Amino acid sequence: MIAWVTTNTITCGGMLVPFEYVSRMKKLGIETDIFAEEGNPDLESFYGIKVRPLSELNTTDSDTIIATRWEQCERLTPMPGNKFQFVQGDDLQLLGPDQQAQCSIWRNHHAWNLIGVSRYVLMRWNRGEVVPNGLNERFFENKEVQKDIDILIEGNNEPNKNIGEALSIAQAVKTKLPGIKIAWLGRDTYKVDGVETFTNPSQEDIPAIYQRARVMIKLSKTEGFCLPILEAMASKSLVVTTMMGGNDDWCEHGKNCLLTSDCFVVDEIVEHLENGKHTWLIERAKTTAKSFDWNKSIQKFISCTK
Repeated sequence: MIAWVTTNTITCGGMLVPFEYVSRMKKLGIETDIFAEEGNPDLESFYGIKVRPLSELNTTDSDTIIATRWEQCERLTPMPGNKFQFVQGDDLQLLGPDQQAQCSIWRNHHAWNLIGVSRYVLMRWNRGEVVPNGLNERFFENKEVQKDIDILIEGNNEPNKNIGEALSIAQAVKTKLPGIKIAWLGRDTYKVDGVETFTNPSQEDIPAIYQRARVMIKLSKTEGFCLPILEAMASKSLVVTTMMGGNDDWCEHGKNCLLTSDCFVVDEIVEHLENGKHTWLIERAKTTAKSFDWNKSIQKFISCTK
C-alpha cells in the first residue's frame, strides 16, 4: 500500500500530480490512496478517487508513505514503512527564515528519502531521485477547436507567477496588433481592460482553453516543474517563458519555446501572429511534450520506492 499524504487538496498543479499518480496506479492494480485533512470534491469527481481522512492513516497497513510537504515529516516519522518526501518545488525560495531552517533540518538530518520532479528541486540537497511528471493525454491538440485566443496568460494572482510582466508583454503586442484577443487563465484573477479571464475553470474545460491559444505566456519566477508549459506545447501553442528552474532541462530558446530574455520577444510574437513565423518551433515543442509519458514516470517512481 502506497499512502500519499497531504495537508489539503487545493486545486493546483502540485496537487494534480498526486491525483494523476494515484488514479493511474490504481488502474495498474497498485494499492494506493491519498490521505488529507480535507478533500476536494472537484478533483475527487474528476479523477474518480475518494480522498481518505488523515486520521485513517494510523489504521492503514501502508508499506510506503509519500509526504507531499516537508512539514508532514515530523508527524509521520514514527509510523512504520518506507518514507519518501515528494519534492515539487524549491521550498527555501518561498519560505520565511524560520521555516527555511526547519525544512533544512528535516532534509539534511533525517532519514527521509527524496523524490523530486526535476533536478532543480533537489539541487540544494545533493541527493534524491528525479522522476519527472508525465503529461495528461487530453492536452494534445484537438483539431476541432478553433484557435481564437491570440495570447493566453497562465498563472494565479500571486507574486511568484509574475502576471504583471506577462500582461505587459501581451499589451505591447496588442499595441502593434490592436485586433488581437488576450485571455488570462488562473485560480485567482482580477479584471484587466481588454483581457478575458478564465477564473478557476473546471478540469474538464482547461484543455480546450489551451487548445484555443496561439501563444501562451508563462513567466513564473520559480517553478519546480511547470506542467502548464508542457500542456501548452501539447496544445500547439507557441510558448513564451523564462528559465524558472524546473523547466531548465527541457525548454530551449529558439528550439521549442521563446524566452523573454530575448529583447526582441515582442516582435517575435507579432511576427508569429501575423505570418506563423514559429510554426516549425511549435511542432518541435509538441515532440518535447510527447516525451513526458506518465507510464514511464510511474515505472521509475515504483522502482525508486522499492
